[in-house]
Amino acid sequence: MFVFSILLLLLLFLSVILLYLFNVNFFNFNFFPFECGFSSYFIFYFIYLFEFIYLIILFSVLDIEINFIWFLNFFFNNNFTSFLLLFFFVIIFLILLLFFIYELILVFIFYFF
Repeated sequence: MFVFSILLLLLLFLSVILLYLFNVNFFNFNFFPFECGFSSYFIFYFIYLFEFIYLIILFSVLDIEINFIWFLNFFFNNNFTSFLLLFFFVIIFLILLLFFIYELILVFIFYFF
């Protein structure tokens, strides 16, 4: 989990750098939409934060899957069983990752076009 925490921090720094590269001004964010008016920056920030939370959940699911595989591997020393479990959990992780990439593409299409 420590490695995933470092990866998430690196991803957070990368996301901030990408926002600056795309010229998103943090001072124009409307954090209170009912008082300051509703802007596309607020919508983009909310969806981007949702994507980051989804990525945290994704890495947490991967960490739980890895621990579960090690737990089952302790009881089942059969290599074929552990391979099937690993294949099953990798498929689940890849489906979640593809959903994340699809959502991220939708966010950038929504914001830039």
